[in-house]
Amino acid sequence: MGTAFLAMGAAVLLASCGSASESMVETTVDTDNGAMVAAPDPARAGEHLRLEPDGLSFVVTEGGDTRLARFGTERARIVDAAGATLGAALNSARRGDCPDGPLEAVLFPAGMTLFFGDGQFVGWNLVEPGGHIATGMGVGIGSTRGELERTYAFRMRNDSSLGHEFKAGRLHGLLTGTGEEAKVTRIWAGKTCIR
Repeated sequence: MGTAFLAMGAAVLLASCGSASESMVETTVDTDNGAMVAAPDPARAGEHLRLEPDGLSFVVTEGGDTRLARFGTERARIVDAAGATLGAALNSARRGDCPDGPLEAVLFPAGMTLFFGDGQFVGWNLVEPGGHIATGMGVGIGSTRGELERTYAFRMRNDSSLGHEFKAGRLHGLLTGTGEEAKVTRIWAGKTCIR
């Protein structure tokens, strides 16, 4: 209970100390006792994006504070946070031909596409160039199959129509080939509309 009040107090303090251009969102954070509290908006200068199997993390470059935005987070919050970290969205399109039903795809610089269903964040997809975006284990565009195998529970999907598709834990992606030095060209998680 004390952790929840401490975290809520920190969020209020951060909101009151921020500049007028900083905003506060009601992203929820699960504390040790299961209480949900407000957290500061992850969209701040000096942050980078980290790929997660259940969403995205916004990591403060200096200090390493991390704010996880899980699948299910409201669209506007994720688009604002990603825009502040990656740059403004390049375009948005409704995709009606997705396996899990219609999704909205929002493309950002560095090859990042975020997917939304019913106004909620449901998936992400990263393609080349990928920038410096990677998982917490350092896997991203250009990583090798060998790196994936040493880092995650890895397997190739033989039934894929997309090419050399892999599954690494709850992450999915494509490789340039099947050898140990084959490189990741695409990586995704959640509900997406990959063709």
